[in-house]
Amino acid sequence: MHGQSQEKRPPGRVEDFTLPFLVAFGVVLFCVLGFVWALYGFLPAMAAAYLLDQWIKLKPLHRNGIKPRDET
Repeated sequence: MHGQSQEKRPPGRVEDFTLPFLVAFGVVLFCVLGFVWALYGFLPAMAAAYLLDQWIKLKPLHRNGIKPRDET
């Protein structure tokens, strides 16, 4: 019957893993762009980075109160 005590307790807060996710994503993105550069050259890697930047700017960020950097 130890399960009943857990049901009455409200859930606690979870850890914020936003920064570790962003750091890991940055490392993976760096590796992918380096791989594109090694296979196809500098200009395709820069084009991929530019297109990714444009795609990120198009994504809606307002749900958390964050405005895209082009909107002031």
